[in-house]
Amino acid sequence: ALFAWYALESRKNLAQLEAATELQMLAQRLARGGAQSEMGGTSGFDVLESSRKVFAANLNALATGSDYEGVTLNAPRTDAAKEAVAELEKRWALVNGKVDELVAARGVLTSLSQAVTSVNQGNQGLLELAEQLSTQLSGSGGREFALANNLVMLTQRIAKNANALIGDEVDSDVAFLLGKDTATFRDIVNGLTQGSDALRVTAVRDGEARQTLTELGTKFQETEKKLVEVLRAMPRLLTGKQAAKVITVEAEPLMNGAKALTAAYQGTGNSSNIALWLAALLGLLSLVFGIALGYLFLNEARVRAAENERENQRNQEAILKLLNEMGT
Repeated sequence: ALFAWYALESRKNLAQLEAATELQMLAQRLARGGAQSEMGGTSGFDVLESSRKVFAANLNALATGSDYEGVTLNAPRTDAAKEAVAELEKRWALVNGKVDELVAARGVLTSLSQAVTSVNQGNQGLLELAEQLSTQLSGSGGREFALANNLVMLTQRIAKNANALIGDEVDSDVAFLLGKDTATFRDIVNGLTQGSDALRVTAVRDGEARQTLTELGTKFQETEKKLVEVLRAMPRLLTGKQAAKVITVEAEPLMNGAKALTAAYQGTGNSSNIALWLAALLGLLSLVFGIALGYLFLNEARVRAAENERENQRNQEAILKLLNEMGT
């Protein structure tokens, strides 16, 4: 029965080590998924959510002694294991909450990624159209020409500030300027097309210039739509990015905590090691008992043999005495 218990406890201890070791790998995956998610990568969110699910399940199994891979684990028994689990649960509560915040910002982060991709892909085309318009309006008057040159400048600044939103640090001033530039670009295109009192400009009459304006407005429309969606969701965007930073920073302490827990389960205080020592002690006691029992049996056999020999001697002496008496 003791050896059967030892086999069961050994299986549990191996499962505990596997679960704790897996936590180390999952902490690294959480950091990688958080970084990718911050950039708006769909695969990053998938990695983040799957890693979070497994990490939570493993930690719960180790902390409460529940099921892991078909094995019912023991709850922490040693002080080292209890302390490691408590510390890991505290750090996990923080990280898990930040994962929730980052996942909640999935839509806006993904939209930002798509918007920036759209800006980068269309930027060269917008720049060429804006420069073409500037050339076409160079002889029409100072105001129209100046506004066309503004479009050239805005094309580059919008791309620069949109890409800045992808970075680790998002400056609220950059977001404000991006929104302002996007609206200004649209106002200038509409003003040159239809005329604008606010811009103090009349509608462009040149046919080729108007065609260029139409192409420029159409090309900018999709980019503008995505940028506006992102800018309207800036609070969630900032919250998501901040959550991603916390996940990245906390990933290493989380992994170190998992290492400490693994070390605790590798110590001499776990149940399978206790069972092994008990089994060894029982085996030794059994051996000593067997030797002692064998010695007793052997000694008893020797005593019986000696007694039998003395009895035979007495019988022989009695027979000889009887024969001597009969002879006389």
